[in-house]
Amino acid sequence: MSTSRKNLLFSLLVALGIIGVPSTAMALAAPPYEGHHYGDDGLNKDDFVVGPTSPGKWGSPVPRTEATVTYSFMPTGTDCSDEFFGCTVTAFADFMPTGFQTEIQNAFAAWSAVANLTFLQVPDDGAPFNAPTSSGEIRLGGHTFDGPFGTLAHGYYPPVNGLTAAGDIHFDSEETWKIGFGGSGFDIFQVAAHEIGHAIGLDHTDVPNSLMNPFYTEAFRGPQADDIAGARFIYGPFDTVPNPTVNYTATEVPFSFQDISSIGTRVLAGADDSPTFANLGFNFNFYGTEYNSVSWTPNGLMTFGGSNGQFSNIDLTTTAPFGNLPSIAVLWDDWQFFSPGTDASYYYTTMGAPGSRSFITQWNFAEGYFDSPSPVTFQSVLFEGSNNILFSYLDVDSGDFRSFGGDATVGIRDTDGHLNGEVLQWSFNSPVIRNEESILFSPQSVPEPTSTLGVLVFGALGAGSLLKRKQQQKA
Repeated sequence: MSTSRKNLLFSLLVALGIIGVPSTAMALAAPPYEGHHYGDDGLNKDDFVVGPTSPGKWGSPVPRTEATVTYSFMPTGTDCSDEFFGCTVTAFADFMPTGFQTEIQNAFAAWSAVANLTFLQVPDDGAPFNAPTSSGEIRLGGHTFDGPFGTLAHGYYPPVNGLTAAGDIHFDSEETWKIGFGGSGFDIFQVAAHEIGHAIGLDHTDVPNSLMNPFYTEAFRGPQADDIAGARFIYGPFDTVPNPTVNYTATEVPFSFQDISSIGTRVLAGADDSPTFANLGFNFNFYGTEYNSVSWTPNGLMTFGGSNGQFSNIDLTTTAPFGNLPSIAVLWDDWQFFSPGTDASYYYTTMGAPGSRSFITQWNFAEGYFDSPSPVTFQSVLFEGSNNILFSYLDVDSGDFRSFGGDATVGIRDTDGHLNGEVLQWSFNSPVIRNEESILFSPQSVPEPTSTLGVLVFGALGAGSLLKRKQQQKA
Protein backbone atom coordinates (compact mmCIF):
# COMPACT_ATOMS: atom_id res chain seq x y z
CA MET A 1 0.00 0.00 0.00
CA SER A 2 1.25 3.47 -0.82
CA THR A 3 2.44 5.28 2.31
CA SER A 4 0.53 8.35 1.14
CA ARG A 5 -2.70 6.41 1.66
CA LYS A 6 -1.73 4.46 4.71
CA ASN A 7 -4.40 4.31 7.40
CA LEU A 8 -3.23 6.17 10.48
CA LEU A 9 -5.63 4.81 13.04
CA PHE A 10 -9.01 3.66 14.22
CA SER A 11 -9.54 5.85 17.26
CA LEU A 12 -10.88 4.02 20.27
CA LEU A 13 -14.09 5.11 21.97
CA VAL A 14 -15.80 4.42 25.26
CA ALA A 15 -19.41 3.60 26.04
CA LEU A 16 -20.75 3.25 29.56
CA GLY A 17 -17.21 2.97 30.88
CA ILE A 18 -16.29 -0.01 28.69
CA ILE A 19 -13.35 0.31 26.33
CA GLY A 20 -14.33 -0.36 22.74
CA VAL A 21 -12.33 -2.40 20.26
CA PRO A 22 -10.16 -0.55 17.70
CA SER A 23 -12.84 -0.15 15.09
CA THR A 24 -15.06 2.76 14.17
CA ALA A 25 -17.94 0.27 14.12
CA MET A 26 -17.83 0.38 17.91
CA ALA A 27 -18.61 4.11 18.08
CA LEU A 28 -21.58 3.92 20.41
CA ALA A 29 -21.64 7.61 21.28
CA ALA A 30 -23.78 10.18 19.49
CA PRO A 31 -22.65 11.19 15.98
CA PRO A 32 -19.77 13.66 16.08
CA TYR A 33 -20.39 17.37 15.55
CA GLU A 34 -19.15 18.64 12.19
CA GLY A 35 -17.93 22.23 12.22
CA HIS A 36 -18.26 24.30 9.07
CA HIS A 37 -16.61 27.72 9.13
CA TYR A 38 -16.99 30.31 6.41
CA GLY A 39 -14.79 33.16 5.39
CA ASP A 40 -15.74 36.68 4.42
CA ASP A 41 -16.32 35.52 0.85
CA GLY A 42 -18.91 32.97 2.05
CA LEU A 43 -16.87 29.99 0.92
CA ASN A 44 -16.37 26.97 3.16
CA LYS A 45 -12.92 27.23 4.73
CA ASP A 46 -12.75 24.42 7.26
CA ASP A 47 -14.35 21.06 7.91
CA PHE A 48 -13.28 19.85 11.31
CA VAL A 49 -15.03 17.03 13.15
CA VAL A 50 -15.27 16.87 16.93
CA GLY A 51 -15.05 13.44 18.59
CA PRO A 52 -17.97 11.53 20.13
CA THR A 53 -17.10 11.55 23.84
CA SER A 54 -18.62 13.99 26.32
CA PRO A 55 -17.57 16.56 27.35
CA GLY A 56 -14.91 15.63 24.82
CA LYS A 57 -12.22 17.95 26.18
CA TRP A 58 -9.73 18.42 28.98
CA GLY A 59 -10.09 21.05 31.67
CA SER A 60 -13.42 22.76 32.13
CA PRO A 61 -16.31 21.13 30.25
CA VAL A 62 -17.28 24.56 28.98
CA PRO A 63 -16.50 24.83 25.25
CA ARG A 64 -13.71 27.15 24.11
CA THR A 65 -11.99 27.24 27.49
CA GLU A 66 -8.32 26.58 28.21
CA ALA A 67 -6.82 23.36 29.54
CA THR A 68 -3.52 22.18 30.97
CA VAL A 69 -2.84 18.52 30.15
CA THR A 70 -0.05 16.27 31.43
CA TYR A 71 1.58 13.48 29.43
CA SER A 72 4.06 10.70 30.15
CA PHE A 73 5.92 7.90 28.37
CA MET A 74 4.96 4.37 29.44
CA PRO A 75 7.86 2.02 30.24
CA THR A 76 8.43 -1.32 28.57
CA GLY A 77 6.38 -4.06 30.17
CA THR A 78 3.35 -1.90 31.04
CA ASP A 79 0.24 -4.09 30.94
CA CYS A 80 -2.20 -3.01 28.22
CA SER A 81 -4.42 -6.10 28.30
CA ASP A 82 -7.46 -3.88 28.75
CA GLU A 83 -7.00 -3.12 25.05
CA PHE A 84 -6.57 -6.73 23.94
CA PHE A 85 -5.57 -9.98 25.61
CA GLY A 86 -1.81 -10.30 26.13
CA CYS A 87 -1.04 -6.70 25.18
CA THR A 88 2.25 -5.41 26.61
CA VAL A 89 3.69 -1.97 26.02
CA THR A 90 7.10 -1.37 24.47
CA ALA A 91 8.68 1.95 25.44
CA PHE A 92 9.36 4.37 22.59
CA ALA A 93 13.08 4.29 23.38
CA ASP A 94 13.12 0.58 22.50
CA PHE A 95 11.86 0.92 18.91
CA MET A 96 12.22 4.55 17.85
CA PRO A 97 15.32 6.44 16.69
CA THR A 98 17.30 8.77 18.95
CA GLY A 99 15.59 12.13 19.15
CA PHE A 100 12.04 10.76 19.29
CA GLN A 101 11.28 12.60 22.52
CA THR A 102 11.98 15.98 20.93
CA GLU A 103 9.65 15.11 18.05
CA ILE A 104 6.86 14.19 20.47
CA GLN A 105 7.42 17.41 22.41
CA ASN A 106 7.27 19.38 19.17
CA ALA A 107 4.02 17.65 18.22
CA PHE A 108 2.44 18.80 21.49
CA ALA A 109 3.90 22.27 20.91
CA ALA A 110 2.27 22.40 17.46
CA TRP A 111 -1.16 22.26 19.11
CA SER A 112 -0.37 24.59 22.02
CA ALA A 113 0.85 27.11 19.45
CA VAL A 114 -2.60 27.39 17.88
CA ALA A 115 -5.09 26.71 20.71
CA ASN A 116 -5.45 27.54 24.41
CA LEU A 117 -3.67 24.36 25.52
CA THR A 118 -0.65 23.79 27.75
CA PHE A 119 1.09 20.40 27.86
CA LEU A 120 3.40 19.32 30.69
CA GLN A 121 5.53 16.16 30.75
CA VAL A 122 5.46 14.16 34.00
CA PRO A 123 6.92 10.78 35.07
CA ASP A 124 5.01 7.59 34.34
CA ASP A 125 4.45 5.12 37.19
CA GLY A 126 4.06 2.06 34.96
CA ALA A 127 0.48 1.34 36.07
CA PRO A 128 -1.55 -0.82 33.66
CA PHE A 129 -3.35 0.90 30.81
CA ASN A 130 -6.80 2.17 31.88
CA ALA A 131 -6.02 1.58 35.56
CA PRO A 132 -5.73 4.14 38.38
CA THR A 133 -2.43 5.96 37.92
CA SER A 134 -0.46 9.03 38.92
CA SER A 135 1.03 9.19 35.42
CA GLY A 136 0.22 11.71 32.73
CA GLU A 137 -3.34 12.18 31.58
CA ILE A 138 -2.07 11.30 28.11
CA ARG A 139 0.18 8.25 28.22
CA LEU A 140 2.29 7.25 25.22
CA GLY A 141 3.72 3.85 24.37
CA GLY A 142 3.96 1.22 21.67
CA HIS A 143 2.81 -2.32 21.02
CA THR A 144 2.27 -4.60 18.04
CA PHE A 145 -0.74 -3.83 15.86
CA ASP A 146 -1.11 -5.60 12.52
CA GLY A 147 2.45 -5.80 11.25
CA PRO A 148 4.23 -3.27 9.01
CA PHE A 149 2.16 -1.18 6.58
CA GLY A 150 -1.13 -1.54 8.39
CA THR A 151 -2.38 0.83 11.07
CA LEU A 152 0.35 3.20 12.22
CA ALA A 153 -1.07 4.28 15.57
CA HIS A 154 -4.26 4.98 17.48
CA GLY A 155 -5.39 7.43 20.08
CA TYR A 156 -8.14 7.63 22.66
CA TYR A 157 -10.53 10.56 22.79
CA PRO A 158 -10.56 12.82 25.86
CA PRO A 159 -12.88 12.29 28.86
CA VAL A 160 -15.15 10.64 29.53
CA ASN A 161 -13.44 7.59 28.04
CA GLY A 162 -12.86 4.55 30.23
CA LEU A 163 -11.21 4.82 33.62
CA THR A 164 -7.91 6.47 32.66
CA ALA A 165 -7.67 5.52 28.97
CA ALA A 166 -8.73 8.98 27.80
CA GLY A 167 -6.09 10.61 25.64
CA ASP A 168 -3.69 7.66 25.58
CA ILE A 169 -1.69 7.17 22.37
CA HIS A 170 -0.19 3.91 21.10
CA PHE A 171 2.22 3.54 18.15
CA ASP A 172 2.77 0.33 16.19
CA SER A 173 6.15 -0.95 17.41
CA GLU A 174 6.63 -2.94 14.18
CA GLU A 175 6.65 0.09 11.88
CA THR A 176 9.80 1.88 10.71
CA TRP A 177 9.86 5.26 12.42
CA LYS A 178 11.97 8.21 11.29
CA ILE A 179 12.56 11.90 12.00
CA GLY A 180 11.68 14.19 9.11
CA PHE A 181 10.23 13.67 5.66
CA GLY A 182 11.78 11.77 2.77
CA GLY A 183 13.03 8.19 2.55
CA SER A 184 11.34 5.11 3.93
CA GLY A 185 9.39 4.95 7.17
CA PHE A 186 6.96 7.25 8.92
CA ASP A 187 7.66 10.63 10.52
CA ILE A 188 7.23 10.55 14.30
CA PHE A 189 6.14 14.19 14.55
CA GLN A 190 3.47 13.91 11.86
CA VAL A 191 1.87 10.79 13.31
CA ALA A 192 2.13 12.04 16.91
CA ALA A 193 0.53 15.37 15.97
CA HIS A 194 -2.36 13.50 14.35
CA GLU A 195 -2.88 11.30 17.40
CA ILE A 196 -2.67 14.26 19.76
CA GLY A 197 -5.45 15.77 17.68
CA HIS A 198 -7.64 12.84 18.72
CA ALA A 199 -6.42 13.04 22.31
CA ILE A 200 -7.61 16.65 22.55
CA GLY A 201 -11.01 15.88 21.01
CA LEU A 202 -10.85 15.91 17.20
CA ASP A 203 -12.14 13.14 14.95
CA HIS A 204 -11.17 12.29 11.38
CA THR A 205 -12.08 14.65 8.58
CA ASP A 206 -12.46 14.07 4.84
CA VAL A 207 -10.54 17.26 4.05
CA PRO A 208 -7.51 16.05 2.01
CA ASN A 209 -5.02 18.68 3.21
CA SER A 210 -5.77 18.21 6.89
CA LEU A 211 -3.68 16.64 9.61
CA MET A 212 -6.84 14.92 10.88
CA ASN A 213 -7.42 13.16 7.57
CA PRO A 214 -6.96 9.44 8.39
CA PHE A 215 -4.18 8.85 5.85
CA TYR A 216 -0.50 9.55 6.31
CA THR A 217 1.02 12.26 4.13
CA GLU A 218 4.23 14.23 3.81
CA ALA A 219 2.61 16.93 1.69
CA PHE A 220 2.55 19.28 4.70
CA ARG A 221 3.61 19.20 8.34
CA GLY A 222 1.51 19.70 11.47
CA PRO A 223 -1.98 21.16 11.99
CA GLN A 224 -3.57 22.92 9.05
CA ALA A 225 -6.36 25.51 8.83
CA ASP A 226 -9.30 23.19 9.58
CA ASP A 227 -7.36 21.37 12.33
CA ILE A 228 -6.61 24.71 13.98
CA ALA A 229 -10.26 25.78 13.67
CA GLY A 230 -11.33 22.55 15.40
CA ALA A 231 -8.86 22.91 18.27
CA ARG A 232 -9.94 26.50 18.82
CA PHE A 233 -13.60 25.47 18.73
CA ILE A 234 -12.91 23.17 21.71
CA TYR A 235 -10.33 25.20 23.68
CA GLY A 236 -10.40 28.70 22.25
CA PRO A 237 -7.44 30.43 20.55
CA PHE A 238 -3.98 30.35 22.11
CA ASP A 239 -3.73 32.57 25.16
CA THR A 240 -2.62 36.14 24.63
CA VAL A 241 -1.45 38.76 27.09
CA PRO A 242 -2.92 42.15 26.23
CA ASN A 243 -0.24 44.83 26.04
CA PRO A 244 -0.02 48.29 24.54
CA THR A 245 1.27 48.47 20.97
CA VAL A 246 5.00 47.71 20.88
CA ASN A 247 7.42 49.57 18.65
CA TYR A 248 10.67 48.01 17.45
CA THR A 249 13.97 49.37 16.23
CA ALA A 250 16.36 47.52 13.93
CA THR A 251 20.07 48.16 14.30
CA GLU A 252 23.17 46.79 12.59
CA VAL A 253 25.46 45.44 15.32
CA PRO A 254 28.86 43.71 15.41
CA PHE A 255 28.70 40.36 13.65
CA SER A 256 27.93 37.43 15.95
CA PHE A 257 27.34 33.88 14.73
CA GLN A 258 27.47 30.76 16.90
CA ASP A 259 27.50 27.71 14.66
CA ILE A 260 25.12 25.16 16.21
CA SER A 261 25.37 22.53 13.47
CA SER A 262 27.31 20.25 15.83
CA ILE A 263 25.05 20.68 18.87
CA GLY A 264 21.58 21.61 17.61
CA THR A 265 18.63 19.40 16.68
CA ARG A 266 18.70 18.69 12.94
CA VAL A 267 15.43 18.82 11.00
CA LEU A 268 14.09 19.42 7.48
CA ALA A 269 17.01 17.78 5.66
CA GLY A 270 15.89 17.27 2.06
CA ALA A 271 12.84 19.52 2.60
CA ASP A 272 11.52 22.32 0.43
CA ASP A 273 8.51 24.22 1.81
CA SER A 274 7.61 21.93 4.73
CA PRO A 275 7.05 23.68 8.08
CA THR A 276 7.92 22.30 11.50
CA PHE A 277 7.49 23.38 15.15
CA ALA A 278 9.56 23.50 18.34
CA ASN A 279 9.22 24.61 21.95
CA LEU A 280 11.31 27.67 22.75
CA GLY A 281 11.96 26.55 26.32
CA PHE A 282 10.81 29.93 27.63
CA ASN A 283 8.14 32.58 27.05
CA PHE A 284 8.94 35.08 24.32
CA ASN A 285 6.99 38.33 23.95
CA PHE A 286 6.44 39.42 20.36
CA TYR A 287 4.36 42.52 19.73
CA GLY A 288 2.76 42.22 23.17
CA THR A 289 1.83 38.53 23.00
CA GLU A 290 3.56 35.71 24.87
CA TYR A 291 4.58 32.62 22.89
CA ASN A 292 6.36 29.44 23.99
CA SER A 293 6.74 27.75 20.60
CA VAL A 294 7.48 28.75 17.03
CA SER A 295 7.12 27.34 13.52
CA TRP A 296 9.56 27.75 10.63
CA THR A 297 10.27 26.52 7.11
CA PRO A 298 13.34 26.14 4.87
CA ASN A 299 12.28 29.46 3.30
CA GLY A 300 13.82 31.62 6.04
CA LEU A 301 10.46 32.44 7.64
CA MET A 302 9.39 31.92 11.27
CA THR A 303 5.79 32.26 12.50
CA PHE A 304 3.89 32.21 15.78
CA GLY A 305 0.46 30.65 16.26
CA GLY A 306 0.61 28.46 13.16
CA SER A 307 2.73 27.55 10.15
CA ASN A 308 3.27 29.17 6.76
CA GLY A 309 4.95 27.23 3.96
CA GLN A 310 4.56 30.12 1.51
CA PHE A 311 7.64 30.16 -0.75
CA SER A 312 6.94 33.49 -2.48
CA ASN A 313 8.10 36.35 -0.26
CA ILE A 314 6.02 39.52 0.05
CA ASP A 315 6.36 43.18 1.02
CA LEU A 316 5.40 43.08 4.71
CA THR A 317 4.37 46.74 4.67
CA THR A 318 1.63 46.25 2.07
CA THR A 319 0.54 42.61 2.15
CA ALA A 320 -0.46 39.95 4.67
CA PRO A 321 1.29 36.58 4.45
CA PHE A 322 -0.66 33.34 4.38
CA GLY A 323 -2.71 33.01 7.55
CA ASN A 324 -1.92 36.62 8.56
CA LEU A 325 0.36 35.17 11.25
CA PRO A 326 2.87 37.06 13.39
CA SER A 327 6.05 36.55 11.38
CA ILE A 328 9.82 36.87 11.54
CA ALA A 329 11.34 37.02 8.05
CA VAL A 330 15.01 36.24 8.62
CA LEU A 331 15.76 35.90 4.91
CA TRP A 332 12.43 34.95 3.36
CA ASP A 333 13.00 33.49 -0.09
CA ASP A 334 12.38 30.20 -1.88
CA TRP A 335 15.10 28.14 -0.17
CA GLN A 336 15.45 24.37 0.04
CA PHE A 337 17.76 21.84 1.71
CA PHE A 338 18.82 19.71 -1.25
CA SER A 339 22.53 20.57 -1.58
CA PRO A 340 24.30 17.25 -2.30
CA GLY A 341 27.51 16.62 -0.41
CA THR A 342 26.72 19.27 2.23
CA ASP A 343 25.05 19.35 5.63
CA ALA A 344 22.03 21.06 4.09
CA SER A 345 19.44 21.21 6.86
CA TYR A 346 17.98 23.29 9.65
CA TYR A 347 19.31 23.28 13.21
CA TYR A 348 17.81 24.67 16.39
CA THR A 349 18.65 24.69 20.10
CA THR A 350 17.88 26.51 23.33
CA MET A 351 20.91 27.70 25.33
CA GLY A 352 21.65 29.58 28.54
CA ALA A 353 20.41 29.71 32.13
CA PRO A 354 16.77 30.36 33.08
CA GLY A 355 16.00 34.04 32.74
CA SER A 356 18.62 34.64 30.05
CA ARG A 357 18.05 31.80 27.58
CA SER A 358 18.21 32.10 23.82
CA PHE A 359 16.55 30.07 21.07
CA ILE A 360 18.89 29.75 18.10
CA THR A 361 17.80 28.67 14.64
CA GLN A 362 20.20 28.06 11.77
CA TRP A 363 19.53 27.64 8.06
CA ASN A 364 22.56 25.59 7.07
CA PHE A 365 23.66 25.38 3.41
CA ALA A 366 20.27 26.33 2.01
CA GLU A 367 19.96 26.59 -1.76
CA GLY A 368 17.58 28.69 -3.82
CA TYR A 369 14.93 26.73 -5.68
CA PHE A 370 15.60 25.09 -8.07
CA ASP A 371 19.37 25.12 -7.93
CA SER A 372 21.45 28.13 -6.88
CA PRO A 373 25.17 27.97 -7.71
CA SER A 374 26.13 28.37 -4.02
CA PRO A 375 24.38 27.55 -0.71
CA VAL A 376 23.76 30.17 1.97
CA THR A 377 23.93 29.98 5.78
CA PHE A 378 22.22 32.32 8.23
CA GLN A 379 20.55 32.21 11.64
CA SER A 380 18.22 33.96 14.05
CA VAL A 381 18.28 34.21 17.85
CA LEU A 382 15.30 34.93 20.13
CA PHE A 383 16.34 36.22 23.57
CA GLU A 384 14.47 35.53 26.79
CA GLY A 385 13.77 38.56 28.96
CA SER A 386 14.82 41.29 26.54
CA ASN A 387 12.65 39.78 23.75
CA ASN A 388 15.28 40.93 21.27
CA ILE A 389 15.68 39.22 17.90
CA LEU A 390 19.07 38.85 16.21
CA PHE A 391 19.55 38.05 12.50
CA SER A 392 23.07 36.92 11.54
CA TYR A 393 24.20 36.23 7.98
CA LEU A 394 27.33 34.11 7.65
CA ASP A 395 27.23 33.70 3.87
CA VAL A 396 24.35 34.99 1.73
CA ASP A 397 26.06 34.95 -1.68
CA SER A 398 24.05 32.35 -3.59
CA GLY A 399 25.76 33.16 -6.89
CA ASP A 400 22.55 34.30 -8.59
CA PHE A 401 19.74 36.88 -8.34
CA ARG A 402 19.04 35.82 -4.75
CA SER A 403 22.47 36.92 -3.50
CA PHE A 404 22.57 39.30 -0.53
CA GLY A 405 18.79 39.39 -0.17
CA GLY A 406 18.11 40.41 -3.77
CA ASP A 407 14.93 38.31 -3.86
CA ALA A 408 14.19 38.16 -0.11
CA THR A 409 12.20 39.85 2.63
CA VAL A 410 13.95 40.76 5.89
CA GLY A 411 11.85 42.07 8.76
CA ILE A 412 9.15 41.38 11.35
CA ARG A 413 5.39 41.93 11.53
CA ASP A 414 2.42 41.23 13.78
CA THR A 415 -1.08 40.13 12.75
CA ASP A 416 -2.51 42.83 10.45
CA GLY A 417 0.84 44.58 10.54
CA HIS A 418 0.35 45.96 7.03
CA LEU A 419 -2.82 47.67 8.30
CA ASN A 420 -1.98 48.77 11.86
CA GLY A 421 1.67 49.64 11.37
CA GLU A 422 3.01 46.83 13.58
CA VAL A 423 5.67 45.95 11.04
CA LEU A 424 9.36 46.74 10.63
CA GLN A 425 10.91 45.79 7.30
CA TRP A 426 14.67 46.05 6.82
CA SER A 427 14.65 45.20 3.13
CA PHE A 428 12.47 43.79 0.34
CA ASN A 429 13.96 42.31 -2.84
CA SER A 430 17.03 44.47 -2.40
CA PRO A 431 20.65 43.13 -2.31
CA VAL A 432 21.63 45.02 0.84
CA ILE A 433 22.45 42.12 3.18
CA ARG A 434 26.19 41.44 3.52
CA ASN A 435 28.17 38.40 4.47
CA GLU A 436 29.08 38.47 8.18
CA GLU A 437 26.39 40.99 9.05
CA SER A 438 24.12 41.01 12.13
CA ILE A 439 20.89 42.98 12.62
CA LEU A 440 19.24 43.35 16.03
CA PHE A 441 15.47 43.96 16.35
CA SER A 442 14.57 45.36 19.78
CA PRO A 443 11.27 46.34 21.42
CA GLN A 444 11.48 50.12 21.80
CA SER A 445 10.39 50.00 25.43
CA VAL A 446 13.28 47.69 26.36
CA PRO A 447 16.84 49.10 26.59
CA GLU A 448 19.24 47.71 24.07
CA PRO A 449 21.35 44.90 25.57
CA THR A 450 25.09 45.02 26.06
CA SER A 451 25.51 41.46 24.86
CA THR A 452 24.03 38.86 22.58
CA LEU A 453 25.34 35.31 22.44
CA GLY A 454 28.00 36.38 24.88
CA VAL A 455 29.31 39.81 23.81
CA LEU A 456 28.05 42.31 21.27
CA VAL A 457 29.82 45.53 22.22
CA PHE A 458 27.93 48.42 20.71
CA GLY A 459 30.78 50.81 21.43
CA ALA A 460 32.98 48.86 19.03
CA LEU A 461 31.04 50.36 16.13
CA GLY A 462 31.97 53.75 14.82
CA ALA A 463 29.13 56.24 14.57
CA GLY A 464 29.29 56.10 10.79
CA SER A 465 28.84 52.32 10.67
CA LEU A 466 25.81 52.11 12.97
CA LEU A 467 22.66 51.55 10.92
CA LYS A 468 19.32 51.93 12.67
CA ARG A 469 15.76 51.77 11.48
CA LYS A 470 12.70 52.65 13.53
CA GLN A 471 9.24 51.27 13.10
CA GLN A 472 6.74 53.77 11.75
CA GLN A 473 3.32 53.71 13.39
CA LYS A 474 0.15 54.58 11.53
CA ALA A 475 -2.19 56.99 13.28
